[in-house]
Amino acid sequence: MSIATRLWFAIVVSIALVLGLGAALRVRAEQELMMDATLRDRRFFGHALKTVLSVASDPAIKAQALVDDVELRRSHIDVSFDSLGREPAWLRAAGAEMRASFARGEVVVAKDGQRIRTLVPIEHLGRRLLIELDEPLDVHAAVERLALIASVLQALALVLLAGGATWVVVRQVLRRPLQRLAAQARRIGEGELDARSAVSDSDELRLLSAEMNLMAEQISRARRSIDESILERAAMQETLRHGDRLRTVGQLAASLAHELGTPLNTMLGHAKLIERRKTIDDASKSSAQTIVEQIGRMTELIRDLLDFGRKQSRQRVPHDVSVVLKKIVHLMDPIARKSGASFVFEGASQAWVLADEAQLLQVFSNLAMNAIQAMPQGGPIRLSVSVSDLQPPNDVRAEPKPMVCVAVIDQGIGIAEQDQSQIFEPFFTSKNAGEGTGLGLSVAHSIVLEHGGWIACESVVDEGTRMRVYLPCVPAPAA
Repeated sequence: MSIATRLWFAIVVSIALVLGLGAALRVRAEQELMMDATLRDRRFFGHALKTVLSVASDPAIKAQALVDDVELRRSHIDVSFDSLGREPAWLRAAGAEMRASFARGEVVVAKDGQRIRTLVPIEHLGRRLLIELDEPLDVHAAVERLALIASVLQALALVLLAGGATWVVVRQVLRRPLQRLAAQARRIGEGELDARSAVSDSDELRLLSAEMNLMAEQISRARRSIDESILERAAMQETLRHGDRLRTVGQLAASLAHELGTPLNTMLGHAKLIERRKTIDDASKSSAQTIVEQIGRMTELIRDLLDFGRKQSRQRVPHDVSVVLKKIVHLMDPIARKSGASFVFEGASQAWVLADEAQLLQVFSNLAMNAIQAMPQGGPIRLSVSVSDLQPPNDVRAEPKPMVCVAVIDQGIGIAEQDQSQIFEPFFTSKNAGEGTGLGLSVAHSIVLEHGGWIACESVVDEGTRMRVYLPCVPAPAA
Protein backbone atom coordinates (compact mmCIF):
# COMPACT_ATOMS: atom_id res chain seq x y z
CA MET A 1 0.00 0.00 0.00
CA SER A 2 1.44 3.40 -0.99
CA ILE A 3 2.08 6.10 1.57
CA ALA A 4 -0.56 8.32 -0.07
CA THR A 5 -3.20 5.56 0.23
CA ARG A 6 -2.24 4.86 3.83
CA LEU A 7 -2.39 8.55 4.67
CA TRP A 8 -5.78 8.85 3.01
CA PHE A 9 -7.02 5.75 4.83
CA ALA A 10 -5.81 7.13 8.17
CA ILE A 11 -7.53 10.47 7.52
CA VAL A 12 -10.80 8.80 6.48
CA VAL A 13 -10.80 6.49 9.50
CA SER A 14 -10.12 9.43 11.80
CA ILE A 15 -12.93 11.44 10.20
CA ALA A 16 -15.27 8.44 10.45
CA LEU A 17 -14.44 7.91 14.11
CA VAL A 18 -14.92 11.57 14.96
CA LEU A 19 -18.16 11.87 13.00
CA GLY A 20 -19.44 8.52 14.32
CA LEU A 21 -18.71 9.48 17.92
CA GLY A 22 -20.28 12.88 17.35
CA ALA A 23 -23.38 11.31 15.80
CA ALA A 24 -23.73 8.84 18.68
CA LEU A 25 -23.41 11.60 21.27
CA ARG A 26 -25.82 13.78 19.34
CA VAL A 27 -28.41 11.00 19.01
CA ARG A 28 -28.12 10.25 22.71
CA ALA A 29 -28.56 13.90 23.59
CA GLU A 30 -31.50 14.20 21.21
CA GLN A 31 -33.09 11.12 22.76
CA GLU A 32 -32.74 12.57 26.23
CA LEU A 33 -34.13 15.91 25.09
CA MET A 34 -37.01 14.21 23.28
CA MET A 35 -37.84 12.08 26.31
CA ASP A 36 -37.70 15.10 28.58
CA ALA A 37 -39.95 17.07 26.19
CA THR A 38 -42.37 14.14 25.98
CA LEU A 39 -42.60 13.88 29.75
CA ARG A 40 -43.19 17.64 30.06
CA ASP A 41 -45.85 17.48 27.36
CA ARG A 42 -47.61 14.62 29.15
CA ARG A 43 -47.40 16.49 32.45
CA PHE A 44 -48.87 19.60 30.84
CA PHE A 45 -51.60 17.51 29.20
CA GLY A 46 -52.38 15.86 32.57
CA HIS A 47 -52.68 19.25 34.32
CA ALA A 48 -54.91 20.53 31.55
CA LEU A 49 -57.11 17.41 31.76
CA LYS A 50 -57.29 17.71 35.54
CA THR A 51 -58.29 21.35 35.31
CA VAL A 52 -61.04 20.62 32.78
CA LEU A 53 -62.48 17.71 34.74
CA SER A 54 -62.25 19.50 38.08
CA VAL A 55 -64.64 22.27 36.98
CA ALA A 56 -67.17 19.83 35.59
CA SER A 57 -70.36 19.27 37.58
CA ASP A 58 -69.78 15.52 37.64
CA PRO A 59 -66.11 14.67 36.91
CA ALA A 60 -66.84 10.93 37.06
CA ILE A 61 -69.28 11.11 34.17
CA LYS A 62 -66.87 13.27 32.13
CA ALA A 63 -64.02 10.90 32.84
CA GLN A 64 -66.06 7.84 31.87
CA ALA A 65 -67.15 9.57 28.67
CA LEU A 66 -63.50 10.25 27.92
CA VAL A 67 -62.66 6.58 28.38
CA ASP A 68 -65.56 5.52 26.20
CA ASP A 69 -64.76 7.99 23.41
CA VAL A 70 -64.36 6.04 20.13
CA GLU A 71 -61.89 8.45 18.53
CA LEU A 72 -59.69 8.35 21.56
CA ARG A 73 -59.63 4.57 21.54
CA ARG A 74 -58.27 4.64 17.97
CA SER A 75 -55.21 6.57 19.10
CA HIS A 76 -52.03 5.03 20.50
CA ILE A 77 -52.91 6.23 24.04
CA ASP A 78 -54.86 3.92 26.31
CA VAL A 79 -57.15 5.72 28.83
CA SER A 80 -58.50 4.06 31.98
CA PHE A 81 -60.67 5.41 34.81
CA ASP A 82 -60.68 4.33 38.43
CA SER A 83 -63.56 5.84 40.44
CA LEU A 84 -61.90 4.75 43.68
CA GLY A 85 -58.60 6.52 42.99
CA ARG A 86 -56.48 3.53 43.92
CA GLU A 87 -52.72 3.54 43.53
CA PRO A 88 -51.64 1.47 40.46
CA ALA A 89 -49.35 -1.48 40.95
CA TRP A 90 -46.51 -0.06 38.82
CA LEU A 91 -46.37 3.07 41.02
CA ARG A 92 -45.35 1.01 44.02
CA ALA A 93 -42.03 0.24 42.26
CA ALA A 94 -41.54 3.78 40.88
CA GLY A 95 -40.02 5.28 43.98
CA ALA A 96 -41.02 7.16 47.11
CA GLU A 97 -40.93 10.62 45.50
CA MET A 98 -43.56 9.74 42.88
CA ARG A 99 -45.71 7.99 45.47
CA ALA A 100 -45.54 11.07 47.67
CA SER A 101 -46.56 13.29 44.74
CA PHE A 102 -49.47 10.95 44.00
CA ALA A 103 -50.51 11.03 47.65
CA ARG A 104 -50.58 14.85 47.53
CA GLY A 105 -52.95 14.68 44.53
CA GLU A 106 -50.45 15.89 41.98
CA VAL A 107 -50.20 14.77 38.35
CA VAL A 108 -47.60 11.99 38.05
CA VAL A 109 -45.77 11.23 34.78
CA ALA A 110 -43.32 8.33 34.70
CA LYS A 111 -41.47 6.09 32.24
CA ASP A 112 -42.30 2.45 32.99
CA GLY A 113 -40.24 0.16 30.78
CA GLN A 114 -41.31 0.75 27.18
CA ARG A 115 -44.35 2.84 28.18
CA ILE A 116 -45.11 6.33 29.48
CA ARG A 117 -47.75 6.46 32.17
CA THR A 118 -49.62 9.58 33.27
CA LEU A 119 -51.74 9.63 36.47
CA VAL A 120 -54.33 12.42 36.77
CA PRO A 121 -55.99 12.38 40.27
CA ILE A 122 -59.19 14.44 40.64
CA GLU A 123 -60.76 15.37 44.01
CA HIS A 124 -64.56 15.50 43.97
CA LEU A 125 -66.96 15.58 46.92
CA GLY A 126 -64.37 14.27 49.32
CA ARG A 127 -63.32 11.37 47.21
CA ARG A 128 -60.52 10.80 44.67
CA LEU A 129 -61.04 9.85 41.04
CA LEU A 130 -58.09 8.60 38.96
CA ILE A 131 -57.57 8.79 35.20
CA GLU A 132 -54.54 6.92 33.84
CA LEU A 133 -53.06 7.54 30.39
CA ASP A 134 -50.89 4.70 29.11
CA GLU A 135 -48.77 5.51 26.02
CA PRO A 136 -46.37 2.99 24.41
CA LEU A 137 -42.87 4.17 23.35
CA ASP A 138 -43.24 2.78 19.81
CA VAL A 139 -43.79 6.20 18.29
CA HIS A 140 -41.05 7.67 20.40
CA ALA A 141 -38.72 4.81 19.41
CA ALA A 142 -39.65 5.29 15.75
CA VAL A 143 -38.81 8.99 15.99
CA GLU A 144 -35.53 8.12 17.71
CA ARG A 145 -34.79 5.53 15.04
CA LEU A 146 -35.42 8.06 12.28
CA ALA A 147 -33.15 10.54 14.05
CA LEU A 148 -30.45 7.88 14.39
CA ILE A 149 -30.75 6.92 10.72
CA ALA A 150 -30.58 10.58 9.73
CA SER A 151 -27.47 11.08 11.89
CA VAL A 152 -25.80 7.97 10.47
CA LEU A 153 -26.60 9.00 6.90
CA GLN A 154 -25.34 12.50 7.60
CA ALA A 155 -22.12 11.12 9.13
CA LEU A 156 -21.68 8.72 6.22
CA ALA A 157 -22.21 11.51 3.71
CA LEU A 158 -19.67 13.66 5.53
CA VAL A 159 -17.22 10.74 5.63
CA LEU A 160 -17.62 10.16 1.90
CA LEU A 161 -17.32 13.86 1.13
CA ALA A 162 -14.29 14.28 3.40
CA GLY A 163 -12.76 11.05 2.04
CA GLY A 164 -13.18 12.19 -1.54
CA ALA A 165 -11.77 15.63 -0.78
CA THR A 166 -8.79 14.21 1.10
CA TRP A 167 -8.19 11.66 -1.68
CA VAL A 168 -8.00 14.45 -4.24
CA VAL A 169 -5.78 16.55 -1.97
CA VAL A 170 -3.49 13.64 -1.04
CA ARG A 171 -3.24 12.50 -4.65
CA GLN A 172 -2.50 16.00 -5.91
CA VAL A 173 -0.23 17.15 -3.07
CA LEU A 174 1.57 13.91 -2.21
CA ARG A 175 1.08 11.04 -4.62
CA ARG A 176 1.90 12.77 -7.90
CA PRO A 177 4.94 14.66 -6.57
CA LEU A 178 6.18 11.46 -4.91
CA GLN A 179 5.68 9.56 -8.17
CA ARG A 180 7.73 12.22 -9.98
CA LEU A 181 10.47 11.94 -7.35
CA ALA A 182 10.38 8.14 -7.63
CA ALA A 183 10.65 8.40 -11.43
CA GLN A 184 13.60 10.76 -11.04
CA ALA A 185 15.31 8.37 -8.61
CA ARG A 186 14.72 5.51 -11.06
CA ARG A 187 16.24 7.51 -13.92
CA ILE A 188 19.23 8.44 -11.77
CA GLY A 189 19.65 4.79 -10.83
CA GLU A 190 19.66 3.90 -14.54
CA GLY A 191 22.50 6.36 -15.12
CA GLU A 192 20.52 9.31 -16.48
CA LEU A 193 22.21 11.86 -14.22
CA ASP A 194 20.77 14.91 -15.99
CA ALA A 195 17.28 13.99 -14.74
CA ARG A 196 15.73 16.83 -12.74
CA SER A 197 12.35 17.06 -11.02
CA ALA A 198 10.13 20.12 -10.90
CA VAL A 199 10.04 21.79 -7.50
CA SER A 200 6.75 21.07 -5.72
CA ASP A 201 4.55 23.68 -4.05
CA SER A 202 4.77 21.89 -0.71
CA ASP A 203 7.62 23.07 1.50
CA GLU A 204 8.63 19.55 2.52
CA LEU A 205 8.38 18.16 -1.00
CA ARG A 206 10.18 21.24 -2.36
CA LEU A 207 13.04 20.50 0.05
CA LEU A 208 13.08 16.82 -0.95
CA SER A 209 12.98 17.71 -4.65
CA ALA A 210 15.81 20.22 -4.26
CA GLU A 211 17.89 17.64 -2.37
CA MET A 212 17.23 15.07 -5.11
CA ASN A 213 18.36 17.54 -7.78
CA LEU A 214 21.44 18.43 -5.72
CA MET A 215 22.24 14.74 -5.25
CA ALA A 216 21.95 14.14 -9.01
CA GLU A 217 24.24 17.10 -9.70
CA GLN A 218 26.82 15.88 -7.17
CA ILE A 219 26.72 12.35 -8.60
CA SER A 220 27.10 13.81 -12.10
CA ARG A 221 30.13 15.84 -11.01
CA ALA A 222 31.59 12.81 -9.24
CA ARG A 223 31.11 10.68 -12.36
CA ARG A 224 32.74 13.33 -14.55
CA SER A 225 35.63 13.51 -12.10
CA ILE A 226 35.96 9.71 -12.12
CA ASP A 227 35.83 9.63 -15.92
CA GLU A 228 38.49 12.33 -16.10
CA SER A 229 40.62 10.45 -13.57
CA ILE A 230 40.25 7.26 -15.60
CA LEU A 231 41.28 9.09 -18.78
CA GLU A 232 44.23 10.73 -17.01
CA ARG A 233 45.24 7.42 -15.55
CA ALA A 234 45.04 5.76 -18.95
CA ALA A 235 47.09 8.59 -20.47
CA MET A 236 49.61 8.31 -17.64
CA GLN A 237 49.88 4.56 -18.10
CA GLU A 238 50.35 4.97 -21.85
CA THR A 239 52.98 7.64 -21.20
CA LEU A 240 54.78 5.36 -18.76
CA ARG A 241 54.63 2.51 -21.26
CA HIS A 242 55.96 4.81 -23.97
CA GLY A 243 58.70 6.06 -21.63
CA ASP A 244 59.60 2.49 -20.80
CA ARG A 245 59.80 1.69 -24.51
CA LEU A 246 62.02 4.74 -25.04
CA ARG A 247 64.23 3.67 -22.14
CA THR A 248 64.51 0.20 -23.63
CA VAL A 249 65.26 1.63 -27.05
CA GLY A 250 67.88 3.89 -25.49
CA GLN A 251 69.51 0.97 -23.74
CA LEU A 252 69.48 -1.03 -26.97
CA ALA A 253 70.92 1.93 -28.86
CA ALA A 254 73.69 2.37 -26.29
CA SER A 255 74.49 -1.34 -26.37
CA LEU A 256 74.37 -1.33 -30.16
CA ALA A 257 76.67 1.70 -30.26
CA HIS A 258 79.20 -0.10 -28.05
CA GLU A 259 78.93 -3.22 -30.19
CA LEU A 260 79.36 -1.23 -33.41
CA GLY A 261 82.48 0.49 -32.12
CA THR A 262 84.78 -2.56 -32.50
CA PRO A 263 83.78 -3.55 -36.07
CA LEU A 264 83.89 0.08 -37.14
CA ASN A 265 87.39 0.48 -35.76
CA THR A 266 88.40 -2.75 -37.52
CA MET A 267 86.93 -1.52 -40.79
CA LEU A 268 88.64 1.84 -40.27
CA GLY A 269 92.00 0.14 -39.74
CA HIS A 270 91.69 -2.02 -42.86
CA ALA A 271 90.54 0.96 -44.90
CA LYS A 272 93.60 2.96 -43.79
CA LEU A 273 95.87 0.02 -44.69
CA ILE A 274 94.35 -0.07 -48.14
CA GLU A 275 94.70 3.69 -48.40
CA ARG A 276 98.45 3.50 -47.57
CA ARG A 277 99.30 0.87 -50.21
CA LYS A 278 101.36 2.23 -53.01
CA THR A 279 100.41 -0.44 -55.48
CA ILE A 280 96.70 0.44 -55.74
CA ASP A 281 95.33 2.72 -58.38
CA ASP A 282 93.91 6.18 -57.75
CA ALA A 283 90.24 5.02 -57.89
CA SER A 284 90.76 2.39 -55.20
CA LYS A 285 92.69 4.84 -53.08
CA SER A 286 89.85 7.39 -53.40
CA SER A 287 87.30 4.72 -52.40
CA ALA A 288 89.41 3.80 -49.36
CA GLN A 289 89.58 7.47 -48.37
CA THR A 290 85.78 7.71 -48.67
CA ILE A 291 85.38 4.64 -46.46
CA VAL A 292 87.72 6.15 -43.84
CA GLU A 293 85.77 9.46 -43.89
CA GLN A 294 82.37 7.78 -43.56
CA ILE A 295 83.53 5.41 -40.79
CA GLY A 296 84.91 8.43 -38.93
CA ARG A 297 81.61 10.19 -39.33
CA MET A 298 79.72 7.14 -38.07
CA THR A 299 82.08 6.85 -35.09
CA GLU A 300 81.55 10.51 -34.23
CA LEU A 301 77.75 10.11 -34.43
CA ILE A 302 77.88 7.09 -32.12
CA ARG A 303 80.09 9.00 -29.69
CA ASP A 304 77.66 11.94 -29.68
CA LEU A 305 74.74 9.55 -29.12
CA LEU A 306 76.51 7.92 -26.17
CA ASP A 307 77.40 11.32 -24.70
CA PHE A 308 73.78 12.45 -25.05
CA GLY A 309 72.33 9.38 -23.35
CA ARG A 310 74.97 8.96 -20.64
CA LYS A 311 74.01 10.03 -17.12
CA GLN A 312 76.17 12.97 -16.11
CA SER A 313 76.51 15.01 -12.96
CA ARG A 314 74.38 18.17 -12.92
CA GLN A 315 77.34 20.55 -12.91
CA ARG A 316 76.84 23.98 -14.41
CA VAL A 317 79.86 25.42 -16.15
CA PRO A 318 80.21 28.04 -18.89
CA HIS A 319 79.23 26.72 -22.31
CA ASP A 320 79.23 28.30 -25.72
CA VAL A 321 75.67 27.91 -26.95
CA SER A 322 76.83 27.90 -30.56
CA VAL A 323 79.00 24.84 -29.90
CA VAL A 324 76.08 23.04 -28.23
CA LEU A 325 73.84 23.85 -31.21
CA LYS A 326 76.45 22.52 -33.64
CA LYS A 327 76.47 19.24 -31.70
CA ILE A 328 72.69 19.08 -32.03
CA VAL A 329 72.93 19.72 -35.77
CA HIS A 330 75.57 17.04 -36.17
CA LEU A 331 73.53 14.56 -34.08
CA MET A 332 70.14 15.16 -35.66
CA ASP A 333 71.15 15.89 -39.24
CA PRO A 334 70.48 12.27 -40.39
CA ILE A 335 66.94 12.46 -38.96
CA ALA A 336 66.36 15.83 -40.59
CA ARG A 337 67.64 14.69 -44.02
CA LYS A 338 65.39 11.62 -43.83
CA SER A 339 62.39 13.95 -43.48
CA GLY A 340 63.61 16.32 -46.16
CA ALA A 341 64.57 19.01 -43.64
CA SER A 342 67.86 20.80 -43.22
CA PHE A 343 69.46 22.95 -40.52
CA VAL A 344 70.58 26.49 -41.24
CA PHE A 345 72.80 27.95 -38.48
CA GLU A 346 73.20 31.71 -38.15
CA GLY A 347 73.93 34.34 -35.56
CA ALA A 348 76.60 35.09 -32.98
CA SER A 349 79.73 32.98 -33.10
CA GLN A 350 80.04 32.97 -29.32
CA ALA A 351 77.40 33.32 -26.60
CA TRP A 352 78.22 31.90 -23.21
CA VAL A 353 75.77 30.60 -20.58
CA LEU A 354 76.26 28.90 -17.22
CA ALA A 355 74.50 25.57 -17.65
CA ASP A 356 74.65 21.81 -17.65
CA GLU A 357 75.57 20.65 -21.15
CA ALA A 358 73.46 17.48 -21.07
CA GLN A 359 70.40 19.49 -20.10
CA LEU A 360 71.07 22.04 -22.83
CA LEU A 361 71.34 19.22 -25.33
CA GLN A 362 68.01 17.86 -24.09
CA VAL A 363 66.29 21.24 -24.49
CA PHE A 364 67.60 22.05 -27.97
CA SER A 365 67.21 18.50 -29.28
CA ASN A 366 63.58 18.52 -28.22
CA LEU A 367 62.94 21.82 -30.01
CA ALA A 368 64.81 20.59 -33.09
CA MET A 369 62.84 17.31 -33.15
CA ASN A 370 59.55 19.22 -32.86
CA ALA A 371 60.58 21.42 -35.78
CA ILE A 372 61.43 18.36 -37.91
CA GLN A 373 58.07 16.70 -37.08
CA ALA A 374 56.20 19.97 -37.80
CA MET A 375 57.46 19.88 -41.45
CA PRO A 376 56.41 16.52 -42.91
CA GLN A 377 57.16 17.89 -46.40
CA GLY A 378 60.62 19.06 -45.35
CA GLY A 379 62.17 22.50 -45.44
CA PRO A 380 64.82 24.64 -43.72
CA ILE A 381 65.08 24.87 -39.92
CA ARG A 382 66.83 28.04 -38.88
CA LEU A 383 68.90 28.08 -35.69
CA SER A 384 70.01 31.50 -34.51
CA VAL A 385 71.90 32.82 -31.49
CA SER A 386 71.82 36.44 -30.31
CA VAL A 387 72.53 38.45 -27.16
CA SER A 388 70.23 41.27 -26.00
CA ASP A 389 68.95 43.09 -22.92
CA LEU A 390 65.41 41.91 -22.35
CA GLN A 391 62.91 42.35 -19.51
CA PRO A 392 61.74 38.93 -18.25
CA PRO A 393 57.99 38.16 -18.28
CA ASN A 394 55.94 38.71 -15.13
CA ASP A 395 55.65 34.98 -14.39
CA VAL A 396 59.44 34.47 -14.52
CA ARG A 397 61.54 35.21 -11.46
CA ALA A 398 64.66 36.58 -13.10
CA GLU A 399 66.66 39.75 -12.83
CA PRO A 400 66.99 42.01 -15.87
CA LYS A 401 70.35 41.22 -17.43
CA PRO A 402 71.82 40.42 -20.84
CA MET A 403 70.17 37.28 -22.15
CA VAL A 404 71.27 34.79 -24.76
CA CYS A 405 68.41 34.08 -27.17
CA VAL A 406 68.42 30.79 -29.06
CA ALA A 407 65.71 30.69 -31.76
CA VAL A 408 64.49 27.53 -33.47
CA ILE A 409 62.37 28.54 -36.49
CA ASP A 410 60.47 26.19 -38.77
CA GLN A 411 58.02 26.60 -41.65
CA GLY A 412 55.71 23.81 -40.52
CA ILE A 413 52.05 23.34 -39.71
CA GLY A 414 52.14 25.68 -36.70
CA ILE A 415 50.29 25.53 -33.38
CA ALA A 416 46.62 26.49 -32.96
CA GLU A 417 46.11 29.67 -30.96
CA GLN A 418 43.96 27.95 -28.33
CA ASP A 419 46.71 25.37 -27.75
CA GLN A 420 49.62 27.78 -27.33
CA SER A 421 48.81 28.43 -23.67
CA GLN A 422 48.97 24.67 -22.90
CA ILE A 423 52.05 23.49 -24.77
CA PHE A 424 54.23 23.57 -21.64
CA GLU A 425 51.72 21.56 -19.55
CA PRO A 426 52.69 17.94 -18.79
CA PHE A 427 51.16 15.32 -21.11
CA PHE A 428 49.62 17.91 -23.42
CA THR A 429 50.31 17.11 -27.08
CA SER A 430 48.66 17.87 -30.40
CA LYS A 431 50.56 15.10 -32.17
CA ASN A 432 49.06 11.84 -33.29
CA ALA A 433 49.16 8.80 -31.02
CA GLY A 434 52.63 7.30 -30.86
CA GLU A 435 54.36 10.52 -32.07
CA GLY A 436 54.73 12.24 -28.72
CA THR A 437 54.20 11.90 -24.98
CA GLY A 438 53.41 15.51 -24.16
CA LEU A 439 56.43 15.71 -21.84
CA GLY A 440 59.18 17.13 -24.12
CA LEU A 441 58.28 20.82 -23.96
CA SER A 442 57.25 20.51 -20.31
CA VAL A 443 60.67 19.10 -19.38
CA ALA A 444 62.49 21.63 -21.57
CA HIS A 445 60.52 24.47 -20.00
CA SER A 446 61.34 23.31 -16.47
CA ILE A 447 65.06 22.98 -17.35
CA VAL A 448 65.16 26.52 -18.75
CA LEU A 449 63.34 27.91 -15.70
CA GLU A 450 65.87 26.19 -13.42
CA HIS A 451 68.64 27.99 -15.33
CA GLY A 452 66.96 31.37 -14.74
CA GLY A 453 65.46 31.76 -18.20
CA TRP A 454 62.24 31.19 -20.09
CA ILE A 455 60.82 29.96 -23.39
CA ALA A 456 58.62 32.06 -25.67
CA CYS A 457 56.47 30.71 -28.49
CA GLU A 458 55.18 32.45 -31.60
CA SER A 459 53.20 30.37 -34.07
CA VAL A 460 50.78 30.79 -36.94
CA VAL A 461 48.87 27.84 -38.34
CA ASP A 462 50.23 26.66 -41.72
CA GLU A 463 53.00 29.28 -41.59
CA GLY A 464 55.40 27.99 -38.96
CA THR A 465 56.59 28.29 -35.37
CA ARG A 466 59.33 30.36 -33.72
CA MET A 467 60.54 28.99 -30.36
CA ARG A 468 62.90 31.29 -28.42
CA VAL A 469 64.96 30.09 -25.46
CA TYR A 470 66.30 32.84 -23.20
CA LEU A 471 69.21 32.07 -20.86
CA PRO A 472 71.30 34.45 -18.71
CA CYS A 473 74.48 35.47 -20.48
CA VAL A 474 77.83 35.07 -18.69
CA PRO A 475 81.29 36.31 -19.63
CA ALA A 476 83.50 34.01 -21.64
CA PRO A 477 85.91 32.07 -19.44
CA ALA A 478 89.51 33.16 -19.34
CA ALA A 479 91.79 31.31 -21.77
